[in-house]
Amino acid sequence: MTKLLELILAPLSIVGLVLGLLNLVGGIVAGIWLLVLGEWNLFLVGIAVVFIGAFAASLLLAPGMLVAGASIAALDKGKTLIGWPLLMLSSAWTYAVVIAWGVGSFLWFGERVDTDNAIPVWLWSYGAASGVWAFMASKEPEGSAAPITAFAAQLGYIVLSICVIGLGWDLGPAIIAMSVPFLIPVLASVGLALEQQQRSTHWN
Repeated sequence: MTKLLELILAPLSIVGLVLGLLNLVGGIVAGIWLLVLGEWNLFLVGIAVVFIGAFAASLLLAPGMLVAGASIAALDKGKTLIGWPLLMLSSAWTYAVVIAWGVGSFLWFGERVDTDNAIPVWLWSYGAASGVWAFMASKEPEGSAAPITAFAAQLGYIVLSICVIGLGWDLGPAIIAMSVPFLIPVLASVGLALEQQQRSTHWN
C-alpha cells in the first residue's frame, strides 16, 4: 500500500469499521425483519442485487476502465496533457455510476416504504446501494483506491438519506451533498497517478 493511501485510510478506519458493521449486521437484521413482515419482493430484490449486482456494476464501469487504461498509458509516456484529462474523465464516470446506483436504490426502495417497514427497508436499501462496491473493492489488489470509493459510496448514501429524509431537501441538492464524500477517492486517484508518473519517470 502506498504512503498516500495509508495517510488517507488512517483517519477513516474507525468510520469505515462502523459503516462496515452497519452493512453486515444491518443487512442481516433487515433481511429477517422484512421476512417477518412478509415483504418478500423487497427481500428478493436485495438478494438479487447481491448476486448479480457486481456483474452489472462491472459492465457499467467498463467504459471508465477503458479510459483509465488509456490515461495510465499516456501518463507513463509523459503525455500529461492527454493523461490527466483522461484520468479525470475516467474518475468522473466511475463516481457518476456509483452515485447513480445509490440514488436509484434510494428511489426504488423509497417508493415501497410505509410506517411499518421504514427501518428495515432503509437498512436493506443501504446494503443494495453500497454492498456491491464493498464486495468489488475486496477483490481489488492492495494499493487500489477501490476501498476508498466503496467508503465514499457508504458515506454518500447516508448523507443522501439524511438530507432527504431528515432535512426534507429536494433530491437535486441532496445528490450534490451526496457527491461531497467522493472528493476523497478523487484525491486518492490523483495521488496514485502522480506516484505512478514519478515511478515511470524515475525508471525512464
